[in-house]
Amino acid sequence: MSRPLTLAAVLLALAPTLPAQADSLGLTWATISAGVDGDEQPFASLSGDWKIGSAHGLQFGLGFADRPDGALLSVDAHLYLMPKPGRKYGFYASVADIDGRSVTTVEGGVAGMLALGDRTVVQARAGAGMSNADLDWLTVSAGLSHDVSDRLRIYGGVMLTEFDETAFRALAHEVRAGVRYRVAGATQVTLAVVQDGLSGRNGAPSDTRLELGVSWTFGGSGSGDPVADHAFDTPQPVDVLFRRGLF
Repeated sequence: MSRPLTLAAVLLALAPTLPAQADSLGLTWATISAGVDGDEQPFASLSGDWKIGSAHGLQFGLGFADRPDGALLSVDAHLYLMPKPGRKYGFYASVADIDGRSVTTVEGGVAGMLALGDRTVVQARAGAGMSNADLDWLTVSAGLSHDVSDRLRIYGGVMLTEFDETAFRALAHEVRAGVRYRVAGATQVTLAVVQDGLSGRNGAPSDTRLELGVSWTFGGSGSGDPVADHAFDTPQPVDVLFRRGLF
C-alpha cells in the first residue's frame, strides 16, 4: 500500500475517536476527510479549531495527497481575530514537502471571511511563498459557499498564482465548484469539479478532474454564527506543478 493510502486509512480509523478527542483537547470543532480524485490520486486531511481568547482562534491542519513524484505532506495554521459575529480575519502559514525528495515550500499571508447572510459565506486570501529549489510565487484566492438547506451546501472558488523566475515563468489558475451533502450526523460527502492549468512562457494544458470525498465534523461553537464553525480554505498553489511533475 502506498504511503498516502496508508495515511488515509489511519485518518479513517481515527474518525470514531474524534468526538471524545475534540472535547478533551478543548477544540471548538474537528474535521477528518479522505477521498480520491479522477486521476486516482488519494488525499486525506485532519483539521481542528481552538478558541484561544474571547475574540481569537487558531485553525490547524495536516494534509496528505498522492502525487507522481511522491506524497505531498502539508501543515497549515490560521491565527485569526473574530471581533464581531459574521467575520473573522488574520494570518496564515503553510509548509509542504514532497516525500522522498528534498523539496520544501513555505508560504504565508493574510486571510479573511465574511458572512453575507445566515447561509452565505465568502472568503479570500493573499500570500507569497518560496521553496528551497529557487522558486518563489505570489498567490490570491477567493471562495463562496451557500447552504441551500441544513444538509446541502454548494461552493466554489478560484486561485491565481504567479511564478516569475528566470528558469520558470507562468501564471497558474485553479477553479473549483462542488456540493457537500450531510448524509447523517457528522458524516458528509462531497463532489467537486476542478480545473487547473498554466499559461505563459512555461505554460501547460489545463486539466479537469472530479474529486470525491467523505468527511466527519465534530463539535461546534453552538453560536449559530455562519463563520464561527466555517473553516478557512487551505489550497496549495504549487500543487499545479507537482501534479505535472514540473517541480
